[in-house]
Amino acid sequence: MINEKLNQWATLRAVPKCWAVIQPLLCAVYLPKCEDGVIELPSQEMCKVTRGPCRIVNMDRGWPDYVQCANIDRFPVGCRNEFQNMKTLPGKCKAPLIEVENTISMLDGVDGCGLPCEPPHYSTEELDYIRTLTFFGILPSLLANFFVMATYFLDWKNAKRFPSVMVFYLNLCFFTANMVWLWSFYPGMRDAITCWKDGTARKAEPVSRNSQLDKMKTIRSNIEYEKKKKKHYEAREKMEK
Repeated sequence: MINEKLNQWATLRAVPKCWAVIQPLLCAVYLPKCEDGVIELPSQEMCKVTRGPCRIVNMDRGWPDYVQCANIDRFPVGCRNEFQNMKTLPGKCKAPLIEVENTISMLDGVDGCGLPCEPPHYSTEELDYIRTLTFFGILPSLLANFFVMATYFLDWKNAKRFPSVMVFYLNLCFFTANMVWLWSFYPGMRDAITCWKDGTARKAEPVSRNSQLDKMKTIRSNIEYEKKKKKHYEAREKMEK
């Protein structure tokens, strides 16, 4: 009976962050310590710590009544439990998900797991085909842009006049964009551009792993800029006087 109940929670092994915190709670609920006719209850803290990493439970069917943290009789505040500091077994992400630490890369509701950088719904052969098609599609466009710009350079004195010069700059923009696309075909460059070091795809860019430090740098740069601007105006006022 107890094993059947515990097996109902086994799927949470695929959510590593949740599995790490829910194991002590499950042990305390289903296999409580009992001495001298007294049952050791799980603490309120043990219950609440599972709600963040295990929010996938709420997204699915919700928490059963017997593990509702609001029940302070079942989960008393400040109550110590020997399972609280127990050694837990690690969880493992289900393929094609991979284990990640960066919260930005985590799949919603599956804390500790994220999608790999390479799209899992395409095979390696399909991805290679798409990239080859892209490469040979860029080359004619790049050559066409270069040809148009070359014709302008041959007679730049007359070609630089408005509005014909707009065609030159339009081709220059496309030429630059095509060069950036080709840059991604350089060995190792595609992964550096599109993937984090943990193997997940970049998203919510621009973003930094140390955004707090970046904010401090930005604030400091703004302060330094304002100081320099103030000194410039003061020097200018002195010169005018």
